[in-house]
Amino acid sequence: YFPKDLKMEKLFFVNENLGGGILLDQGIHMVDLMRLFCGEFEEVKSFVSNDFWKHDVEDNAFAIMKDKKGRIAMLNSSRIDFFIRGI
Repeated sequence: YFPKDLKMEKLFFVNENLGGGILLDQGIHMVDLMRLFCGEFEEVKSFVSNDFWKHDVEDNAFAIMKDKKGRIAMLNSSRIDFFIRGI
C-alpha cells in the first residue's frame, strides 16, 4: 500500500501529504456517525491544537455539539497516543 521507505512522520506531517489534521483524517468519521444519530448540530464549541507535534495541522481536536433537541455530543480526536504507542 505504501512504499517501504516511507516513514510515518512523512505520511502524516509533511504538508503535501496532508488533507488536514487529525480532525479530517479520523475525526470526520465520528462526526459522520454523530450526525447519523442526532441529525444536524445547531451549536458547536471546539478547540484544536498542534502543541504536541508542532506541525502545521492540529494533532488534537475537541468539540462539544448540541442538536435541536438539546442532545449533547462530545468529540475528542488525537494523534498523540497513536505515535507514542508506536502503532
